[in-house]
Amino acid sequence: MKIHKELIELIGYGQHWNDITFVPTQIDADDETCTVKMSLVDMDQEITEKVFQGKHENFIFQMEHNDVKFCINLKTGVMRKIREHHD
Repeated sequence: MKIHKELIELIGYGQHWNDITFVPTQIDADDETCTVKMSLVDMDQEITEKVFQGKHENFIFQMEHNDVKFCINLKTGVMRKIREHHD
C-alpha cells in the first residue's frame, strides 16, 4: 500500500506540545518506510521545517523532537504524544 497526503488533508491534525505546534504537511509511505514533513511553530511564531524518515510499524510511525516523543498514524494523520510510564 502506498500513502501520499498533502497539507490540505493534514491541516486539522496539528498538535501543541512543549510550546511548539507540530503541523504535518506531507506524508509519503509504503509498506515499510515513510517520510513525514512537518512545520514546527514556536512561541515566537517562527516556523521550522523538519523531515522525519524511517520504518513504521503497521503504519504507526514514532518520532521525537525536543524531548517530545509522539507518533502519527500514517493512514489517518492523527498524532498522539507518547507517554512514558515509570514503575
